[in-house]
Amino acid sequence: MRFWRQRSRVLSVVASPLIFWLLIGYGSGDLARYYSGTLVLTVMFSAIFSTISIIEDRREGFLLSMLVSPAPRTSLVLGKILGSATLGWIQGLMLLIFRPGRRGKHRSGGNRSGGPAMFLISFTLTGLGFAIAWKMDSTAAFHGIMMLLLVPMWMVSGALFPWPRRTERSAPSCGPIR
Repeated sequence: MRFWRQRSRVLSVVASPLIFWLLIGYGSGDLARYYSGTLVLTVMFSAIFSTISIIEDRREGFLLSMLVSPAPRTSLVLGKILGSATLGWIQGLMLLIFRPGRRGKHRSGGNRSGGPAMFLISFTLTGLGFAIAWKMDSTAAFHGIMMLLLVPMWMVSGALFPWPRRTERSAPSCGPIR
């Protein structure tokens, strides 16, 4: 609920991945090559950085009031992770609307497996962010540790350096070995 009340956060969830993808994609002249990397990057950053609210909740005293409540701690942790993972997943789904090549013939399997795979990635990375944010006392320390982890993941995601396209010559042979 707090997320939807902050219009600047909602705007950034929609605008930032599109701006990033369009700037890099148009700059290179090939939007489609950078799409998958931008999609993973969007889900990754959104999922991990939404867990920074744990540090803010601790500083404001809200986390302490939640921990002394009769609710089990596992439900509090799971609720926080599911909420943050859902935000990352929704941001990825919004970017899926702009998927290149979606008009005309439908690709088999890609439409059905993209959403669940994005949620799994978002849930896993949110859990990682939660585990790190739980130990942190300052947002500056959290940002430092996250950048130490995220920059290498960003480099191999395909957002900056996309994977080379497979051509007919580089495709592996499916025939018998002689």
